[in-house]
Amino acid sequence: MISGMDNDRASMEAIDVFLLIVHVARELRYYASQIPDDVRETVKSSGLAPRHIHALIQVGAAGQLSVSQLADRLGVALTTASLLASQLAAVGLVERKEDPDDHRRTLIQVPERFEEYTSSMFNAMLAPIDRTLGSTGIADRQAAKSFLARLAESFSENNKQEDN
Repeated sequence: MISGMDNDRASMEAIDVFLLIVHVARELRYYASQIPDDVRETVKSSGLAPRHIHALIQVGAAGQLSVSQLADRLGVALTTASLLASQLAAVGLVERKEDPDDHRRTLIQVPERFEEYTSSMFNAMLAPIDRTLGSTGIADRQAAKSFLARLAESFSENNKQEDN
């Protein structure tokens, strides 16, 4: 038992959920690490960090994001997201362009030559999720999505409190 935690049922369930999340996170990291050689070499030779890969994954998943949307998805400041996007663009892993509807916004997207990589990576990552969702009823799917959304919000709120 973790010292300082009450040994009640809720705490034990929290530990069980935490351990399951750690397992799922490890599996997702495995899929995210399956980077094509040309992307891996670009990342390695450019001195980019794992946070750049996380940003690339978010952009690839969305197809196109504004810098502020990227900041929201990564949970970072707008200036940090802008820097990440600029660094990724400098080595050719994303393309930046002006939003035609709002010239103040910058849009970023994965270049066409990397779209196949991001698509195949996401299909591999989503396959176990799709299988699991397909084998459960709608009420269970909705409950799982609701729980994960509330959990993500709770982590975000906790992180904001720690930042202050």
